Amino acid sequence: MSLRSERNAGMSLLMSKLSSVLLSLLVIGSLSYGFSDTNNDGMIIRICPPPGRRLTPHGWRCTGYPFSELMENPDDWGTTRSIIDYFGYASWILNDNFTNAELSTYFAQLDTMGVNFVLGVIALKNLNYARSGELCYAIESARWNRYDSLGLEIAALGIDEPFTAADQGNMGQSEFPILTDVEYAIRETADWIELVRADSIVGDLPISLSEAYPRTSFASPTGTCKDDLLDFISGLQEECDERGIDGIADLSLDYDWAGYGDSSYWQEVIEIEEFADSIGLPFAMIFWPADHTYPAAEDEDFLIDILYQGNLYLNTYNGEPDIFDITSWNYIPIQQVPESYSPPKPVDEFPFTYSFLNFYDTFLDAEEELFACGSASRRLPVISSISPNPVASNSMIHFMLSEYAHEVHISVYDICGRSIFSQSIGNLSPGSHTFLWNCRDSSGKHLSPGVYFVQIALDASNKDMSRVLVIDQ
Repeated sequence: MSLRSERNAGMSLLMSKLSSVLLSLLVIGSLSYGFSDTNNDGMIIRICPPPGRRLTPHGWRCTGYPFSELMENPDDWGTTRSIIDYFGYASWILNDNFTNAELSTYFAQLDTMGVNFVLGVIALKNLNYARSGELCYAIESARWNRYDSLGLEIAALGIDEPFTAADQGNMGQSEFPILTDVEYAIRETADWIELVRADSIVGDLPISLSEAYPRTSFASPTGTCKDDLLDFISGLQEECDERGIDGIADLSLDYDWAGYGDSSYWQEVIEIEEFADSIGLPFAMIFWPADHTYPAAEDEDFLIDILYQGNLYLNTYNGEPDIFDITSWNYIPIQQVPESYSPPKPVDEFPFTYSFLNFYDTFLDAEEELFACGSASRRLPVISSISPNPVASNSMIHFMLSEYAHEVHISVYDICGRSIFSQSIGNLSPGSHTFLWNCRDSSGKHLSPGVYFVQIALDASNKDMSRVLVIDQ
């Protein structure tokens, strides 16, 4: 039998065994190694602020200042902390930018605030010093031993794209006999997890797997293959089961939505989500500003991008993640706090926590309002959807009324809170209604691209508001 046939037969055997181990994986994961809804609000939310970069005489460098800004201003993001379940940051940023004294102070603040901290680590990386699970474990264990000695209580680990690293580095080809990149990633990631499970500090923690999709590489010039990614996930879980260790606790999809806007990729995202559901693996969607990877981007771009991605994934393609992960890998936002303040807001004053709460209010709090409108004691109108959103010319504003309304007003506000459009649409009966808005202000001028707020009001106290992103025609 040829090597290729042997490899194919081996992978087929892995897949055929998967069904026999699903039950044990589900029992293990659900009892000991899963992420949880720590504040009992019905959803699991993680956030990870940006790495922080400053322009120096030697160019842009990572500084980690967003972490210190949040730790030093606890009163400015109390609402955010009450909503999220986990807060994450990368181990290498903490290790390279802060002294022991600084970290001790920040870790004490985390404890005081009651924040569940997720340490972002590497299990396999396309770097000469990190091309195996054993090498990556040596790097990371030294770091979390340091943090443990300084008082950090780690709630979970997050591993950053081991399959993506193997795929980009074509790592399987360096082995003899040659392996596929999937097989190499399974072996090395399982090696790393096995070492972690024996570690006295982090051995019993849940591990979140973050993987990029789709991601171009030398080995896969058109983007990471969905089937290879699924083979890696199922193969890793089975390999961990065969070794008698607990595998990953969720799959976090780092979807490069700006680079791959084609609808077929979005459909495959839903297929990946459904696959994770089918094997009992919680699915986390990472919302991030994929379209803004350069230093000149403004804080407002982060808000616009996560709202845009959120609408595509949650509304257009009806995604239903188990975990919402709001993350910035990029330069923005520059500010982290305050989470709430009054207009006007220049484009460089949209803090990370402020944008997070905007995302939460737009997508995660709306469902509660929608169901609440069925109560006879409430007269609140509810905007059920705005489509399309983003919009270039005409948008349908769909809303619901719980009872007869004598006069209904529709208004549109800009990001600074200025009213730019207002119209009375008269008396309406209970039920669903639609208003066609042409993306123009009261004078008939087409709006400039940006975020706007649509409000349906019955009177001063009975109203609902939703966001819409206007784009170029």
